[in-house]
Amino acid sequence: MNRHQLVLFFLLAYACFTYGQLPGSGKSISQLELELAKMGPTSAKVDKLLSLGEYYQNVNIDSAVIINEMAYTLAKKINYSEGIIKYASNQSYMSNLQGDFKKGLELNKLGYKAAKETNNRVKILSSLANIGISYSYLNEYEKALKYYFAALDIAKETGDELRVAKIYGIIAGTYNNMGQSTVKDSTLFEKSLVFGKKALAISGELNDSVLICDNLIAIALAYNNLERMGDAFPYAKEAKDIAFKIGLSDNYAHALTILAKVARRNNELNEAVSLSIEAVKVQKELGSVMGAAINLKELSLCYHTQGHTRKALAAIDEAIGLAEKQDMDYILDGMYLNKADFLYDSGEFKEAFNFLKMGYELSDSIRGIDMKNQVNELEKKYETAKKEQEILKLSSKQRQNRWIIYGLILALTAFSVIVYIWYKNSTYKTRIIQQEKEQLKNEQKIQATASIIKGQEEERHRLARDLHDGLGGMLSGLKYSLNNMSDHMILHSGIADGFDNALQMLDQAITEMRKVAHNMMPESLIRFGLEATLRDYTDKLNKNIPMRIHYQSYNYKRLDQSIEINLYRIIQEVINNAFKHAKASDLFLQLDYIDDQLIIAIEDNGVGFDTSDESKMNGIGLSNIANRVSYLNGRMEITSTPQKGTLVMIEFNLPKESTL
Repeated sequence: MNRHQLVLFFLLAYACFTYGQLPGSGKSISQLELELAKMGPTSAKVDKLLSLGEYYQNVNIDSAVIINEMAYTLAKKINYSEGIIKYASNQSYMSNLQGDFKKGLELNKLGYKAAKETNNRVKILSSLANIGISYSYLNEYEKALKYYFAALDIAKETGDELRVAKIYGIIAGTYNNMGQSTVKDSTLFEKSLVFGKKALAISGELNDSVLICDNLIAIALAYNNLERMGDAFPYAKEAKDIAFKIGLSDNYAHALTILAKVARRNNELNEAVSLSIEAVKVQKELGSVMGAAINLKELSLCYHTQGHTRKALAAIDEAIGLAEKQDMDYILDGMYLNKADFLYDSGEFKEAFNFLKMGYELSDSIRGIDMKNQVNELEKKYETAKKEQEILKLSSKQRQNRWIIYGLILALTAFSVIVYIWYKNSTYKTRIIQQEKEQLKNEQKIQATASIIKGQEEERHRLARDLHDGLGGMLSGLKYSLNNMSDHMILHSGIADGFDNALQMLDQAITEMRKVAHNMMPESLIRFGLEATLRDYTDKLNKNIPMRIHYQSYNYKRLDQSIEINLYRIIQEVINNAFKHAKASDLFLQLDYIDDQLIIAIEDNGVGFDTSDESKMNGIGLSNIANRVSYLNGRMEITSTPQKGTLVMIEFNLPKESTL
């Protein structure tokens, strides 16, 4: 007995112990075991093995995979194309449940190849639809729709209403996914509703419970994505009841997921948590990695809304682990952003920032912003292809008339192009002159800003030097003279006390003068650079003001003196705003040097402000900061909410010659 036979034996024994017979067959598992053992390498044995594999799809996926592989090995050996087609369909379904979508695509292409060999239109149709499903899972929706519409044409040609309904439902689900994979576009969800309701109408006429359940879920998802919770609820509830009644575990889990989202958005949080936990349990029992990950994410959002941050982090960590293991980048980016929110609320700001970056970087790499245009282009191609097929069926005279129409359209198009080119040429020079004026204005503005900043720094430097060398020297000389006088004079006790107080006040004046000179142009900034100066500056502030400053720097490198001076002024101004205006008690300052990029993050827990208020954003302090950032060709983003603090993010792309 080889390995596969041994596994099959135990599977049959297990089924016999727990269920007794194969549903719908009227035969016990022991009878089926005897039949399979007696059968030779025939197509009938392949069919029985595949039927047994289908049974195990809802019991134990790993067992179903092994049985299907046995069926495929035999089908290939005896060149049984129909067995290979059915194997590819069943096995790709389970690969998708396990999150291995590339494997699912390979299997569906294998099934399509076998279907073409049989020249069976129905099997070709099913294989085309299965390939489309695989491309949908891989986020390649344009390719997916191409295969769906090809399958739809065959279904309509053959008058197969059941498959027309199924494909309508699949297209509805694809539009749902497309809407979620881009910047949310309500038109895509509306298209999903159109196809979903078409599919539901046909499946209702056919009285097909499984298909009805599938389409109820597709419609509920579209309403959910449109945030029409009241419309989504009855469809999801009906789908859940049908799925539970007829044992459709996968659809039951999907319905639970939608109902959990509806409950969360209606602020019924205990119900949302309960539904999410049940959905996770069902998906894990099915072996669906993707389903379990998605429902764990929903569970984490429910916990977070309840205020249970630690539970939310535990759930999202488990979801991320499953998604990372299966390289599910298309849902990982959102999970990273969710975890960043949870970490931020728990006060773990540095870790939150790291996950925020990971989420946006991954999102930028996989999300397209022009998906809507691609969809419209695809529909145009599809409609054009249909029109071309209709043209081939027209009579010769009709084709001639059509060509005349095309000729007129072409002539009109050519005339429009000529008019457009003439118009473009006539306005080209005007646009160029206007652009040059705008460019000159921008250059003048930059030069003016640079001159102002340079003048300010030169004046600060001059005043600091005059204070330190001029006034400082005079005060020190005065102190020396007074000390000498006291050594050669005998003063009465009252006068002596006043003289000593005067000397102490003179010392304080010298100290304050040095502080002012240092703040105007810190000597350490010139000698030791920005890193040492900021560390010294924040240490002194921590000793003298009630606001606590937490300073961190990574991969520090010296920059040109002029750049470091401007960076120091920017940070000084932000810290001053946080202390004086935001009344913050804690401030986090972080400098991160990454290759030729410097990222400055400053976050406080102050009173915050409304960033849409132009009077706040255009204040003198923020304007000074913005001017210096612009002068260094940087980018600044301010995020703030009243009573929730302020985050200032500044990025600079540093030229290589600026580093020392």
